[in-house]
Amino acid sequence: MNEIVNKDEQIVWDVLQPIQDPELGASIVDLGLIYRVAVKDNQVIVTMTFTTPLCPFGQTLIESVRSAVKKLGMQVKVDITFDPPWGIDKIKPELREQFMFPQDVI
Repeated sequence: MNEIVNKDEQIVWDVLQPIQDPELGASIVDLGLIYRVAVKDNQVIVTMTFTTPLCPFGQTLIESVRSAVKKLGMQVKVDITFDPPWGIDKIKPELREQFMFPQDVI
């Protein structure tokens, strides 16, 4: 996904990069949990998902995203979606290798 259209969006992607999924211990960006970042004026919309719909850390991740973007001085809205559902195919290839997922699973 990670479609960067402008410099403002890149800045938002950059502040989201350090946010770690508490269960997997990896960046939510590298895990492919962030589907889209849109910036218009001073408003940011982050479309994201969780590894499972019943993710016990879902609210924590949402608050982490909000907090990171607010530090940029921007308003933020976080949209949660499960379409498309998250899967290991969304993980950056080098991280997939680190987790040792077989390539034929993807």
